[in-house]
Amino acid sequence: MQVSLLVYFTNLSYFLYFLILYAERIQSLVRSIRKGNPFTSGLNRYMYGLTFLSLSSTLIYLLIAGRPMFIGLFTRDAAVYAPDHFLLLGIGAGILLFSGMVHTEFTIPGLQFGAYGALVAAMVLQTVETEPTGAGPWLTLAYIVSYAMAIPVVYPSEIQRKRLFHILESVVSFLMIVIFTGMLTGMLPPFHLAFLLFALIGDSVVLAMRWKEYVNSFVLIFLVLTVVLWLVVFGRPYALIYFLA
Repeated sequence: MQVSLLVYFTNLSYFLYFLILYAERIQSLVRSIRKGNPFTSGLNRYMYGLTFLSLSSTLIYLLIAGRPMFIGLFTRDAAVYAPDHFLLLGIGAGILLFSGMVHTEFTIPGLQFGAYGALVAAMVLQTVETEPTGAGPWLTLAYIVSYAMAIPVVYPSEIQRKRLFHILESVVSFLMIVIFTGMLTGMLPPFHLAFLLFALIGDSVVLAMRWKEYVNSFVLIFLVLTVVLWLVVFGRPYALIYFLA
């Protein structure tokens, strides 16, 4: 038996996400190290340390749990795709995302957005394959994507309380990645109020502290969209199930 083309292209989209983001992060690390010692401050030690740990963990994880993804590039044999195939890839996507949410030197935003576009494409294809009809699945997808886009990238700042700011933005970014990964894999209920409140409060603090230095309109727009989508879904009959889960 063979899996559908949708399943095949979902697997391919995950592969492109891993390939593009991994390559972009590697080039940033290599060029930064060639330029000089990148571990010159506490924030840099966190950003480069997390990037290295994320890349190393992703490589090990994919070699252990992600081998069917590579095999699936060349076949549609259903035996390759275990029932938890995309669950495992979703976990791997979250592990790699930690490296993408810190702004190391020589970051190439275009490549990063290309990788995230491939991940979103995988999410869309999974929705089409599993739940193509009804507004619920598509609102859920839109909410999860919006939540992911509202994750703040850890940037260096020169505001007066920059040390406190760096700690707060790192914590907010890290925990939102964990929450997003849980939503992506279905291990966490996406519309739980606690996750929305954490994003709302965390992003608001990060945005407010750096407001005079730089207004992160991208995060602000998607934070507002996340809140709007939550309110839209919460008004629907099935939303209470997500909230109480």
